[in-house]
Amino acid sequence: MNKVEQWKYEKHGLDVWPDLLGYAQRQTPMDAIDDADLERMKWYGVFYRKRDGEGTYMLRIRLTAGELSSAQAREIAFIAYELGYGIIDLTTRANIQLQGLSLANVPKALERLKAVGLTAQQTGHDNIRTVYCPPLSGVDADELIDARSLCRDVTELFLGDRFYSDLPRKFNIGICGKPGASLHY
Repeated sequence: MNKVEQWKYEKHGLDVWPDLLGYAQRQTPMDAIDDADLERMKWYGVFYRKRDGEGTYMLRIRLTAGELSSAQAREIAFIAYELGYGIIDLTTRANIQLQGLSLANVPKALERLKAVGLTAQQTGHDNIRTVYCPPLSGVDADELIDARSLCRDVTELFLGDRFYSDLPRKFNIGICGKPGASLHY
């Protein structure tokens, strides 16, 4: 059994939340956090970034169906500038990543995301990272059904569920409401 599988056996990734809050409250340096807990934090979308300097973290934000309201986009921008480096990455898998947060600021950032209907939960490691659909869903004339609501329904099925949080790495789901199942335009 490899070391990550051993760590998951010892403590489920979803069980790291109280530890993450404690580390943040105590402003625990990254090198004082057990490697296993650093990996488990990915179940909450919190990624350590040793290459960016000691003590910096990245949040990966879930954008189910690739949807983002203007209020959500503004809050992400404010979080990036107020708590991080001011850098936002858009991923190829319909997620947004905030760079340069201290661990002490992670709980604040997650609360602010929650307040606008966003989450970073289960966006990394052995989880369903995203449920996406074609970018023109809801407006494409060739679409048989608008796949966005199905993406939200599927996300609700697994988010926070321990059973669906031990899957193959980089597991993504795409739903297309067009003939030919083209998820890429």
